[in-house]
Amino acid sequence: VPEEEITPFMRDLINNKLSKELRKRTKFYREKYGFGIFPEVFVTNKYGANVAQTGKTTDYRQDDEEWWQRAKKDGLYVADVGYDRSAEVYSTDIGIRIDDENGNSIGVIKVVLNIEEVINIVKKAEATIKYDTTQFKLLTKDKKIIYATEGSEFLESLPEELALLLYEKSGHHHFIAAGDKPGEGKELFAHAHSKGYGDYKGLGWILIIELMTEEIFAPVAQLRTRILIITLAITAFAIVLGLFISKSISNPVSKLAIAAAEIGKGNLDTRFEIKSNDEIGELAASFNDMTGKLKEYYAHLKESHA
Repeated sequence: VPEEEITPFMRDLINNKLSKELRKRTKFYREKYGFGIFPEVFVTNKYGANVAQTGKTTDYRQDDEEWWQRAKKDGLYVADVGYDRSAEVYSTDIGIRIDDENGNSIGVIKVVLNIEEVINIVKKAEATIKYDTTQFKLLTKDKKIIYATEGSEFLESLPEELALLLYEKSGHHHFIAAGDKPGEGKELFAHAHSKGYGDYKGLGWILIIELMTEEIFAPVAQLRTRILIITLAITAFAIVLGLFISKSISNPVSKLAIAAAEIGKGNLDTRFEIKSNDEIGELAASFNDMTGKLKEYYAHLKESHA
């Protein structure tokens, strides 16, 4: 049957009661989010034959498909991202076994989940980051790019050097390395790996956040510069203060040495003229008092021998 042709059998299948209910629910989510989150949903019976579907599918028998067999056996099957020809979107397929009240399998439902919603979540996370150089990458477990901030071909391979670093640093949540684009400087790479939930092992998708170290450490560099400037200012102030204190001490001491030399020459009228309220001032007063007493003693001694 040509792809564009819909046979009476197909029309009856697409328009049965369950199919209409499925379309009603998918339409609700499409109107709520602005795009088809579930572009294709269909249900099979326990033999793998389609019994309800939202639209025309490329195949009406699913029991020979791996997803159907694994969903029936394990209860859940989630495929990695790929292009769905029936829905014409990049998506991940989810297969869920349908059981009756006794736990017996009566069929399987397959939902094609448009990954645009996943990409929108990543884009919203991007908007919350304050750094201008932030870049996000969402990868499959095989290091194929699902989404990249700077743009890339869908499912393009991650650059070999970065893929190797992710493998080597798998035990760490971050590392610093050269950017994966020519001319880029050092970057901080933070990465998280999907590990599933409960019995579901997950798809092993990897989310990478890249930031230029120059921008991240800019506040640290600014702080270091400020500390250096403050340290230099304090050092200069200490030197000037030291010179001032040294001068304030050395000048009076020099004058005291000169006055002592004059007294040694017999000039008892010498006085140490320093006006200060500190220890230097007290020393000057004691020196002048000593000189005065020495002069009186010398005059008295001279009179005694006259």
